[in-house]
Amino acid sequence: MARLRSTDLTQVQEAVVQDVRRRGAVTARRVERDHGPIAAWESLIESHWLTSHDSVHGTLVTLGTLGRAHFTDQKVYVPYLSGPSAVLDRAYQNDALECMQAEGYTVVDCVHKRATGITQKTSGRKVTAQILYHILRAPNFSDSQRYHRTPPDSRDRVKGHPFLYATVSGGSPEQRLRQLVRRYTNNIQSWDSPLLLAVPDLAAVWRVEREINLRQQRGVEEHERRFPYQSGRLVRTLVRVIHVPHPEPVTGRYGQ
Repeated sequence: MARLRSTDLTQVQEAVVQDVRRRGAVTARRVERDHGPIAAWESLIESHWLTSHDSVHGTLVTLGTLGRAHFTDQKVYVPYLSGPSAVLDRAYQNDALECMQAEGYTVVDCVHKRATGITQKTSGRKVTAQILYHILRAPNFSDSQRYHRTPPDSRDRVKGHPFLYATVSGGSPEQRLRQLVRRYTNNIQSWDSPLLLAVPDLAAVWRVEREINLRQQRGVEEHERRFPYQSGRLVRTLVRVIHVPHPEPVTGRYGQ
């Protein structure tokens, strides 16, 4: 088909391209929900403004070669997601963030994986486009302690600003949950809010989640029995697992 120039894009198509550029990777189902039927934007895939990817999380959409070239020419940063796992994780993260925002959480920052090779500059550090976790502001916390990008030791311990991990590529979810809780136990106390972990399958981790939180509750109860003047100071729930399932397969092109 003829090359689709930026001046040829409809208002809907331009909105789709900007949305995909901003988020990095999204499900085709979400594009349909937010921007209308496939017929209105399918030509973006056929003309390489966008690219579709099949995955366990349904059909995913990223910028294609023409879309990347367009924003590169405009000197607009676009994430370089190299490989199926990076695309899958980014799309899953976006769905997990939407779930948390519906509960009143606010996204304030994200932390990228440091690496050599294709990088971007963030706070003086070279990092990849791969997001390790997002930093959220929990609902019911005031703005009195605003999040600022500071050295890691202080940044990681802002009251009411827990981390959200949401990845589906690689590793045992049970093992990952235990590792994260061990790593962030002190941070969780400072956040006054549990660590957040999104998973597509609750059955794989609910026993571990329950075990960790029961052990913490018993420890807090024993501590408060011995030191009653410290009652209410310790977090009773270390981790909260959020169910963000893979979409059910549906019939039709780009239907997932």
